[in-house]
Amino acid sequence: MAFLIKTILGVLAFCFMISGTMAGDAAAEASDPGKVLILCYHSVQPQARPGDPYTLSQRRFVEQIEYLHAHGYQPVSLETLLAARGGKKRLPEKAVLLTFDDAYRSYHDFVVPVLRMYRYPSMLAVVGAWMENGPPDDLAEGLMTWEQIRRVADDPLVTVVSHSYDLHRSVLYTPQGNEGAVVGVRAYDPRAGRYESETQYRQKLSDDFKRQQDLFQRRIGQLPRAIVWPYGAYTAASRAVAAENGMQLGFSLDEKKLGWAHLSDSVTLNRVLVINESIDLFIYSLKHLGAAPVPMRAVQVDLDLICEPESAEATDRNLGRLIDRLVAMQVNTVFLQAFADPDGSGDIRSV
Repeated sequence: MAFLIKTILGVLAFCFMISGTMAGDAAAEASDPGKVLILCYHSVQPQARPGDPYTLSQRRFVEQIEYLHAHGYQPVSLETLLAARGGKKRLPEKAVLLTFDDAYRSYHDFVVPVLRMYRYPSMLAVVGAWMENGPPDDLAEGLMTWEQIRRVADDPLVTVVSHSYDLHRSVLYTPQGNEGAVVGVRAYDPRAGRYESETQYRQKLSDDFKRQQDLFQRRIGQLPRAIVWPYGAYTAASRAVAAENGMQLGFSLDEKKLGWAHLSDSVTLNRVLVINESIDLFIYSLKHLGAAPVPMRAVQVDLDLICEPESAEATDRNLGRLIDRLVAMQVNTVFLQAFADPDGSGDIRSV
């Protein structure tokens, strides 16, 4: 049952992400000098990778930058955002900050030279443990070397920030086996049968921040002033620990808050994840970010009507029919009854 729930939620999240990105019209948003559009990029390669929505082709990337340049988007840096938050200046109209996660080699080899032609500043987020101990095997491409990071860090158009030392991973956070971003959850220890305390959680984050600071100082001779939260996940406690360790701004990825980030609202600014899509869809997305949400079109899904305990094949067929119906009905919200009540008595027998 737990696997079925996670499968349904994963499919629904993918479907709704697309509709959420396209919702509304925000032309008025772009004119407010206190707002900034923050774009999140990853790998940029000669050709896009099939099945990888987060890797852009070089041509697609240049098309996007050229569109921003030709349509009046004003590039800003992290320094500009910090100055604006401190009341020292106001952001220009249609301010945009370009951010690049994970320190892929293509950032050094291709992205920085292209952005230098346009005089566009950018922000690079580095995972310390990946640089020191080797990255995961499933990354889109190889990472930069420390020499290359030092080289771009010396470029006045580049700001290097933290993507954590070793928090870019998932951790067990329920007895049922669910995993989530380390920063966003309290870890569960199955051997001890308990969750980590808030004190332990805060100490884990603080130790990670300090380790990253020491690494930056040793490797590139500067300290990070901002944290790009791994997977975009953060908590009130993590924001407090970040501030205690010199982080003046945080950057997240919340699909429910797509649009222009409001500098006065929070010390955590939301970003818009850029995926491999046509230039027409990129333009459409920019024009329709952050407006009023579309009306809710909701259904309730009862797992008892989907799950067939004696047949995984039958359960899979039922799930396929459900997804087909949701798409056909243009549903954008699902209320999932994730407990067993086959006779409709209201007595919850299992979850």
